[in-house]
Amino acid sequence: MFCSVLSVYQVIKVSVEEGKRSVVLPFKVTRRLLSEDITVEWRLSDLEDRLLYIYHRGRQGPTQDQVYGGHTEMTEDPLTTGDFSLAISDLRLTDSVYTCTVYDEHGEILHQKVVVLIVRGLQMEMVEVTKGEPSVSLPFKISGPVDEDIRVEWTHPDSKQTEVMTFENGEIQLSKQNKVYRRRTEMDKDLLRSGDLSLTLKNPGVDDNGLYKCTVYSGEEVQQWKTVTLSVREPLDSSFTDRLPSLKRRRTSSSTSQENIPLGSGLDSSINQV
Repeated sequence: MFCSVLSVYQVIKVSVEEGKRSVVLPFKVTRRLLSEDITVEWRLSDLEDRLLYIYHRGRQGPTQDQVYGGHTEMTEDPLTTGDFSLAISDLRLTDSVYTCTVYDEHGEILHQKVVVLIVRGLQMEMVEVTKGEPSVSLPFKISGPVDEDIRVEWTHPDSKQTEVMTFENGEIQLSKQNKVYRRRTEMDKDLLRSGDLSLTLKNPGVDDNGLYKCTVYSGEEVQQWKTVTLSVREPLDSSFTDRLPSLKRRRTSSSTSQENIPLGSGLDSSINQV
């Protein structure tokens, strides 16, 4: 069955900017493949195989997929144009491999194409800070000036206190902010002009660790979004840092006494004892 695929199998890459919520996955076939008996299937082929959209004998439509149901479409008359490209709205950028397959009336594969989605500028960004620092910034900048009607939401999905900060109607909405973050968070007061949506978190602690997400809405439609992972480290053990000068002196005295000590042995053993 798969022998016929070898001459018609294709892999292409499609780029999409970070924060975009829609994309078109291109797929056009030659006229010789256009027949009323063909079936065309678009599938998500990452870690699991899921059918997203199907065209069969002139009828087409999205499947009842829990994520993409209602968010996929093809052109109205693909059998005439040969254009079976799939438009996806409300895109999940964590999904990256899609497959489109054309079958004949016997279920034999006539053509198959794999589309790999590449996210340009996607910042799987991690911010690290040591506990005890006065503040940390979770960065997110977009092109300004920004539409006055936007709503900006910073959330902490990894926490029970998910609502970190909301900017709406030109001001911070304190009523939508969890009390854990009140008086601990700041944003640029002139963000509509600057486009700087970064979040400043004061007195970061270990409980603040995890994933943060900033989502920009226009009405109920998502315009852009970004995720930042915050890592708040405990400071180095003071007993260890206090011993560093003595460790250096010990190595110096050892070297002057011509002892053959393996490189780093004294430091490594001290680390293991901490």
